[in-house]
Amino acid sequence: MVFSKRIIGHHGNYPRFDVIIIISTHKKVNTEKMKCFSIFFTIALFANSTSILAQQNNGQVQTNRRGQQGEAQTQQNGGQIQQLPRQQVAPESSEWHYPVPPKVKPGVGTKPPDDAIILFDGKDLSKWKARDNSAAVWNVKDGELVIEPGKGAILTKEYFGDCQLHIEFKSPAPERHMGQNRGNSGIMIQSRYEIQVLDGDNNPTYVNGMVGSVYKQQAPTVNAYTKNGEWQVYDIYWKAPRFGTNGELEAPAMVTVVLNGILVQNNYVLKGNTPYIGFPKYDAHGRMPLSLQDHGTKVSFRNIWIRNL
Repeated sequence: MVFSKRIIGHHGNYPRFDVIIIISTHKKVNTEKMKCFSIFFTIALFANSTSILAQQNNGQVQTNRRGQQGEAQTQQNGGQIQQLPRQQVAPESSEWHYPVPPKVKPGVGTKPPDDAIILFDGKDLSKWKARDNSAAVWNVKDGELVIEPGKGAILTKEYFGDCQLHIEFKSPAPERHMGQNRGNSGIMIQSRYEIQVLDGDNNPTYVNGMVGSVYKQQAPTVNAYTKNGEWQVYDIYWKAPRFGTNGELEAPAMVTVVLNGILVQNNYVLKGNTPYIGFPKYDAHGRMPLSLQDHGTKVSFRNIWIRNL
């Protein structure tokens, strides 16, 4: 019977070694087999020791290299040894100085910034037209632009893409109207994407059609409307959709809407246009006019300005 035992140990300054001892309990052990084992054992022990010595030597070489690099990164200064950083990057490498952003003077109070395009300043409709390109016929009274029901939507003469839009509106007296018939209009960005204008003072309706909604797509996060008869303030930040040369959509439109200082749409990605009947879809277009909707109620507007982005 033959069995083996593994011994792990050290000898002097030599590395750790493994030894496997084979012990025979039978008197007649084949001598040739034992000779072969002896040769195998010697080779295995030598290979194991050599491998470990190589690892130790390699580690020593790496340590010496690190030490030499450390010494190379020191310098004599006034009798003192100073450690230099391994890498030095100049602050200027992450700075740039042009193009310099243009200086814009912010508006004071409700006044627009000095780079804004004034679409309505309370005086006239010179920046607007009807859909058939005739003169816009809504009423201008006491500094307000008031919808003339039945006269149709009005459009800006200028076309826009990415923009920042400021517009204020006031709902008429509710009378007996409710829901979508009460103070209804719409801000049609690029003539096809509607941000809803509606009386939101105790006026239940479908939530993706209430004031502050992206019409028929996304309800506002909150109802930030104050009271009927008070001016409501919209600030709209619009990123227009992008289309390829073949008319395929490359990037959808995105909008952020603030109503009376409260965020009601946060970078909402539009699924397409905002139809009353049907579902949204995209049709390729470029810069388009801003449009205000005639929905049959005398909603008033004022202080309309826009900035190209």
